[in-house]
Amino acid sequence: MKTTFKRWTRTLIIMALVILIAMPTGLASAVPKAITRATSVRVESTAKVYIGNDGIGSTHTLSHSILPAAASANRDSSLRAWSSDDTRVVTVSASGVIKAVNFGTTYVRLHLEDGTGLESKCKVTVSKQPVLTITLDHAERSSLPGKKVQLTAKVTPANAYSQTVKWTTGNKKLATVDQTGLVKLIKPGVVKITATCGKVYAKCTFTVGYDFEKAKFRLVTISNDNYPASIGKTPAWKAGADTIHEYFRQMYDEGPMPSITRFENQTGAQMRAIIANLANYKLTTEADVFIVYYSGRASTGADTKGALLGIDGDKASGIVTIAEVQAMLDKVPGTVILILDCQMAGQWIKVKGAQDFNQAVINQFRSSTATNYVPKAIEGSTRSKYKIIAACGGNGKVYGVLGGEDEDEDVDDLEGGDGYTLFSKTLARAFDGKADTNQDGIITLREIEKYAIARLQTEVKAYNKAFKKNVTQKLNIWPLNDYIPVFVGGGEDDDDD
Repeated sequence: MKTTFKRWTRTLIIMALVILIAMPTGLASAVPKAITRATSVRVESTAKVYIGNDGIGSTHTLSHSILPAAASANRDSSLRAWSSDDTRVVTVSASGVIKAVNFGTTYVRLHLEDGTGLESKCKVTVSKQPVLTITLDHAERSSLPGKKVQLTAKVTPANAYSQTVKWTTGNKKLATVDQTGLVKLIKPGVVKITATCGKVYAKCTFTVGYDFEKAKFRLVTISNDNYPASIGKTPAWKAGADTIHEYFRQMYDEGPMPSITRFENQTGAQMRAIIANLANYKLTTEADVFIVYYSGRASTGADTKGALLGIDGDKASGIVTIAEVQAMLDKVPGTVILILDCQMAGQWIKVKGAQDFNQAVINQFRSSTATNYVPKAIEGSTRSKYKIIAACGGNGKVYGVLGGEDEDEDVDDLEGGDGYTLFSKTLARAFDGKADTNQDGIITLREIEKYAIARLQTEVKAYNKAFKKNVTQKLNIWPLNDYIPVFVGGGEDDDDD
């Protein structure tokens, strides 16, 4: 009997040891954790979900907060219970994601099961899926009067109930649009076409260009480089002007520019005669454009800063002041585009003093009808008679590279040229198609603004790096956001170097 008792005792001891060895893990899982109770719970007060025209309901994750941050319900999802008052309208997942089932309104609740009984609710409305965005295939377009351009609108999401797009024009005299998005261009100017769907809309800005069978471009280039030794010759400026002149010759060859004239190394008196003679051109239409391109030195006199400088030097006979040029160009029909590749060119835009050129009118152009001149062919426009592209600011300098010189080794010489100015190289790239962002073959002042201002800074950086210099040069344009065509025939160019 005693032997049997001892045997059972040993067996029980062994079993107890086995249980004790296994117990720590088991006990740890069996012992309940301490719960930190929440003091508050909040769910977003209202939410919307939608059902699309395909019957599929959208989803939305409800935001919520539980305080304090250390509350157990923040860590343990089993202490959070989501429920919908009407699952025929909205369902809710264990993580608070609601999904539309049917149209209507109900409440979704978050209940805490941490012993507090705290609860918060959200009012959920299910309605038809609205249009959230609308985009057009083009934000900007330009073409000629009489042309038709098809715009295409895309609405999202694709299962929105109402996808009917309403098309409207900002000016029926310039362009009309039917309810398929087909735009018919009528007269030169700038007009916005709007596509509206529900509460969202998108716009395309149309530049109705010039009818080149009627409106003509004329170019006069004046390039001076043979200055007295006291002033300094400017062969790089002449080379740059050669390149720009050749780009404009493309317009001459293609038709829209019936007159292209080049003058080199002119005295002040000769330049006055050239500019004054522009008034003798017969007006084809009041949308005609005269482009005057000047490359050379400018006067640095206190009262004549930025004035054009003849090869007879910085003296009374050689200086053609801004006021003189303005008085002569007032008599020129149509719009005048001045392109100035000379130091202090910004004086033609910037008023004397600290006022920024972008915020000022061309103060030097103030006589008679010039400031308020509005061509009848651009009805309703507030454009000035004058458009100006200046190589630098009012007190700025311009820089150039003469190919083959040891001192100024060429960075990236223009093809076929002897050199260039940084400004002429920038314009050449623009005219070569890089500024033609919509690839319609028409480069507007606005497109030059968007491309050339930044591009010139790239050229300046390359110049500084190549020649170990630290110069600055900033291209100025007046007015900004102007869509008058400057160059025709740019075309597409895929080279972004």
